[in-house]
Amino acid sequence: MIARPAFVITIALLLCVCVGCSKTRKDEMREQTKIYNEMADIMSTITDRASYETAKSKLKPYYVARFERQKKLREQEDKMSPAEKERAAKEEEELKADPEYEESKQARHRYAAEFVRITSIPEIKDLYMREMVGSRGF
Repeated sequence: MIARPAFVITIALLLCVCVGCSKTRKDEMREQTKIYNEMADIMSTITDRASYETAKSKLKPYYVARFERQKKLREQEDKMSPAEKERAAKEEEELKADPEYEESKQARHRYAAEFVRITSIPEIKDLYMREMVGSRGF
């Protein structure tokens, strides 16, 4: 579970350059860092059913946007040539040397820790998985 958010952001960063995105890879990383931190902030308020119900309307748009973005990224990745994928992987490695990369990594870990915490609350787990994680914007 924890590896999935890291994978998604890595693919996002890889594809941004390869498909001609107007944002730089660093801009994309900054945006994703902000989103993961915002989601983790909201998720940190969930402690029981009542707090989940309060947070749900704030979190839902993040998940819907995330699933739409993941779909676009998968489609873009499918169109990449092996050379483009190799170049993107190299650029990803270079980005890891940037000090902001560590901030991004911490944001992903914080989101993942909140996800694990929430899904360990018996009264919330099934609801969260069905209503948030299972939400595809439909």
